[in-house]
Amino acid sequence: MSVAPSYTRQPTPSESNPWPVRVVILILWGGFLALLLLGGLVAYASTAYLNRILPGVSVSGMDLGGLTAPEAEQILTAHYASASGVSYRLRAGDQTWTFSAAEVHAADGDAGQNSV
Repeated sequence: MSVAPSYTRQPTPSESNPWPVRVVILILWGGFLALLLLGGLVAYASTAYLNRILPGVSVSGMDLGGLTAPEAEQILTAHYASASGVSYRLRAGDQTWTFSAAEVHAADGDAGQNSV
């Protein structure tokens, strides 16, 4: 009695395990979608506060975050209007200068608005 030899059939490339290729494709798609999401968040953050004061900015305890420069100027002007009788004294060595709040504001002009 003779036994026929057993042959094992080798899989062809089309029959090989597809999962490693699928995992690589899923990782690439996941990375692409993560970058797309990150780009969208950066774009939103850069335009959300365009021409507005960033959150967390405060002056003397007054929160100015989210306001435009004219709105913040109006709030600060109203708050510091009571300081019109205040005077400022500057000293440098032996010299002393005294200015009223109105003089300091007049000398400042609109210079502060350009820095916002």
